[in-house]
Amino acid sequence: MSATWELDRANAWTERSTEDARRWNLTRHRDPLGGVVQQQELLAELRNGRLPAEPAFEYVPVEASVLDEVERFADEAHATLTDPLGRLVAVGARRTAQQVAAYRSRTPEDVTALGLAMYGAPDDALIADARRVLAADAAASGPASVDAAEAVATIREVLDTVGLGEWDVVLDDGMVAGMSVNARRTLVRVRAGATFTPSAVRGLIVHEVGTHVYRAANGALQPLAMLTLGTPGYDETEEGIATWHELQVVDDVQRIRTFALRVLAADEALRSGFNAVLTLLLDHGADPELALGIAIRAKRGMHDSSASGSSLKDVIYLRGLRGVDAALAADPSAHDLLMSGKAGVADLPLLRELRAAGLLVAPVHDVRALISGA
Repeated sequence: MSATWELDRANAWTERSTEDARRWNLTRHRDPLGGVVQQQELLAELRNGRLPAEPAFEYVPVEASVLDEVERFADEAHATLTDPLGRLVAVGARRTAQQVAAYRSRTPEDVTALGLAMYGAPDDALIADARRVLAADAAASGPASVDAAEAVATIREVLDTVGLGEWDVVLDDGMVAGMSVNARRTLVRVRAGATFTPSAVRGLIVHEVGTHVYRAANGALQPLAMLTLGTPGYDETEEGIATWHELQVVDDVQRIRTFALRVLAADEALRSGFNAVLTLLLDHGADPELALGIAIRAKRGMHDSSASGSSLKDVIYLRGLRGVDAALAADPSAHDLLMSGKAGVADLPLLRELRAAGLLVAPVHDVRALISGA
């Protein structure tokens, strides 16, 4: 790492982008309005033996002034930041601008272009991997006996025990996912009304707290501020290593099958509308509720679900798991590097360079303690 000046400048821009992101609060534009109610209505149709009418999704609109502001920030970052660390900030700013533009237009073309830029389309090898997973025998899951409130209490206890009491855990009735982590807001959300098997709760604690929360908390200790929020493209490794940790606790065949279904759904969505994606998932043995959730995710971001196109984020879960598995098989010591903050497998050379320069703190929050105690 050449000069402290590069680090200081990258951090100044990261702080500025973080303040802007809190003000913009882009997460409120991500999920469809009334998504849980809409999903239940679609599920009722499906359980009555009918394919539902392909839904239109509504979202909190993005103001034109926000898009203008985000684009100005990205343009300024690209014009100003030319050093290696600065380029990471600039790339992240440009991706945020493209994300906001897609959130504003909601067209299939813009949502798909964003997905291709951020995640890429599933290639033949990933699709073949997904099909192999689905061709294998599936193990049955146990009963879902833990309700959302109990899951919140358990996660709260874990966070307090490991000294992360500043993180909040809340019930959220507007979510599609069962749990999620927002590092910018130090927040864990659990979907109101969700139920979990006891083993799934153990796995999700390792996944959500031991990985997502710990990588953010360890990143907050780093001299390079962006390791708190994530380098460009970090989220594939984020989800991959979270699932890799989860599988150390629970041998969850169903979880991997869900990831495989997501890959096939994203691929089909590029060419087809909502009901074609839904039919594909049902044909692969997904139960109606799971199939609906995955189909909605494949079309999330668009108004018109009948059009071809996809946000493509769901390709990163299976691909990320395979990438992390390969990276750790090649170099087990890379685990501590990846747990030092929100960075990707592709950032390992940068992390090693930072460590050699004395600019990387060893992870303080160790997921292995959660794994051994799960």
